[in-house]
Amino acid sequence: MEKFSVFIKDEVATTSKSMDLKVVLTALASCIADIARATHQGAIGGHLGNMDTQNIQGEVQKKLDVRSNEIFIEYLSKIDSIIALVSEENEFPILIEENREEGYVIFFDPLDGSSNIDVNGIIGSIFSVYKRKRRSENELDLLSSGFEQIAAGYSTYGPSTMLVMTVTNGVNAFTLDENSNEFLLTHPNLRITRKSSEYA
Repeated sequence: MEKFSVFIKDEVATTSKSMDLKVVLTALASCIADIARATHQGAIGGHLGNMDTQNIQGEVQKKLDVRSNEIFIEYLSKIDSIIALVSEENEFPILIEENREEGYVIFFDPLDGSSNIDVNGIIGSIFSVYKRKRRSENELDLLSSGFEQIAAGYSTYGPSTMLVMTVTNGVNAFTLDENSNEFLLTHPNLRITRKSSEYA
C-alpha cells in the first residue's frame, strides 16, 4: 500500500507549484496521528472528563477537546507557510506574525463529536486549507468562497484511525498503521455509488 507521504508528494506535484502544501498536509496528518494516540489512551492518559471552561459556542469543553486543539496549534504554528489558524475552540483566529505576507490559512474543528468521548463512541477531526494574502501586518481577510479551498479532509478515531482527504481532485482515504505510525492509502479514489437504497 502506498504511504501518505509518497501519495501527497505525487498529488501536490500535479496540482500545485509549491511544495509548501505537502508540508502543511503532512503536518495535518501528524496532528491526527497524535490525537489518535491520545484518544486511544482514554482514561489511562488522563484525557477523559470535562474542563471548567466553555468553547465559543458555550459548550462545556472536554479535556480531549482542549488537548486536540493544542496538538493542532503546536504542529501548525511551526509551519513557515501558514499565516493563520482558525479553530472552533478559539474565539479569535490565531495570526502567526513570523510568517510571510501570503500563505495558508487552516480552518479546523480539532475534535468533533466530543460528547461521545466518555462513552467510547466515534469522534473525529475536520480541516480545510485555503491560501490567502495579508492586507497589512495585523489584518487578514479570512472569508473565502468554497471554490477557493485547496484541500479538505476529516479523520475518524474508531476501531481504526482513518484520514479522508481531497486535494482539488478526487477523494482518498488512508488508515493509520499504528506499528509504523504512518498513514497508508487503503481506499483510493472514493466515489458515491450510482445506485443505493441508502446514503449515510
